[in-house]
Amino acid sequence: MDCGFCRSLHSDIERLLQSGIEVRYLAFPRGGEASESFDKMVSVWCSDDRQRAITQAKRGQNLPMRDCESPVLAHYRLGVLLGISGTPAIITSDGDLIAGYAGFETLLASLGL
Repeated sequence: MDCGFCRSLHSDIERLLQSGIEVRYLAFPRGGEASESFDKMVSVWCSDDRQRAITQAKRGQNLPMRDCESPVLAHYRLGVLLGISGTPAIITSDGDLIAGYAGFETLLASLGL
């Protein structure tokens, strides 16, 4: 939620989708379960409109704090298991890891598009 490069990636989501790239988010609050980002991700997941909530969070807008049963901790633990240490971490359909985000055109080139 608080990662500048993640915000850049999120701002390019529509263009990525229009380019035929499927995007699936997993939560990886780098600070772990005790971090403010973790709480924000739970609030996004528990929102009535997750797409709107994640966009608000990525824009730095305040979200109402919510709590429900969510996969955020499981997503975080999976990231740790996979060795993810920074965000964004883009994993391609071939299983390759693209660490960070250098912009729309650079991502397309990395994907061979």
